[in-house]
Amino acid sequence: MSDTFDAWIDEKNDFKSISHFFRSSYILEEKFLGYLEYVPLRSQNLDITSERLSGYIYEIFPLLTRGFDTLTFGPIMKDFITRNIELHFGKEGENILTEFNTCIKQLYKKRKNNRIELKDYYNFHYCNQSKIGFWAHSSFSEYMLYVRNIVGILEYNKEVYPFNKDEFQNLRNTRNKIVKRRETECSIKDVLQGLACISAIRERITIGFYSRDMNFLNRGSLLFNIEKTLKMR
Repeated sequence: MSDTFDAWIDEKNDFKSISHFFRSSYILEEKFLGYLEYVPLRSQNLDITSERLSGYIYEIFPLLTRGFDTLTFGPIMKDFITRNIELHFGKEGENILTEFNTCIKQLYKKRKNNRIELKDYYNFHYCNQSKIGFWAHSSFSEYMLYVRNIVGILEYNKEVYPFNKDEFQNLRNTRNKIVKRRETECSIKDVLQGLACISAIRERITIGFYSRDMNFLNRGSLLFNIEKTLKMR
């Protein structure tokens, strides 16, 4: 893989990016929990909207971009590819690797030219989930989290599918409307969905660094219980 693609993020810079991603995402969760002390997370409150909630969207999407960038071009993906393609796919692995190389080179070209969008990262992972198994036993679009049950704050107690195609598209549409000033408010459900995406990426990063102690960074989500079905081997 390294002979045909040399744009991987080096581990030193990658680790700095990961550290910033973890710290910022936890701060954002804490801020949202503060909001939920006034408007508890319950089924009947999911569609409540406000301008204050739209502020979370401005913070969520840069974090999502940073997280996807790490998952796609960092040592986690590089190590997975070099260790797992031939091991799991045998002779077929060479064809899968060639196809994967083509896809990731196209993505990198957009990244290098500052033309990459969040949908590009999403489509890359969505299309490759069955080919390379990066998301393992829980595929990308079916990855699930449970909302924690904290009486008085989080009383929703339901599962969330962060990367469900329709839900993710709705989240992107909400973001675009807010950025283009067509709307000034978003809902509690929108923010919850965005934070679920960030939490899922954070968990995938942690599992990816199975050879490095990440416990000092990953203190666990304040909002979600992770459905731990991901495995590296």
